[in-house]
Amino acid sequence: ANAGGTLRILLADTRALGQPYAVSSPSAGGAAISAPGLTIVGQVATVRVTTTNNLPAILVMGLGSHLRHLGALAIYLDFPIYAIGTLRLTDGSGITEASFSTPTDPTFIGETLYFQWIVYDNAAATGVALSNPMIVRIGR
Repeated sequence: ANAGGTLRILLADTRALGQPYAVSSPSAGGAAISAPGLTIVGQVATVRVTTTNNLPAILVMGLGSHLRHLGALAIYLDFPIYAIGTLRLTDGSGITEASFSTPTDPTFIGETLYFQWIVYDNAAATGVALSNPMIVRIGR
């Protein structure tokens, strides 16, 4: 019971999440996004791409998700889009990763980010392949 005051109920999901969704843009080797671990506030998070070996790739992030088409490419990130790290080569197994630190401030718990890899693939019709997108929620 609350005599004369206000009752405030906040519903928020504070569980960490790393979930790929949708499909990747066409490429010879495919480009699949994944996260080897969960994104926890105050820790380092990693996002991985698996594709053909020895291809340059860069991870990009948006604060929202909205499907746009640029020819055969499906871009799922809202603008502005931010590069995470620098261009890197996939290894002999076709894998590369980008890591980033999450803020230690607990007010970031529950915040959602969206990621997609850009892979430079000469075998793709456009010369570029995009991974499927991934939603990441910062958790505890």
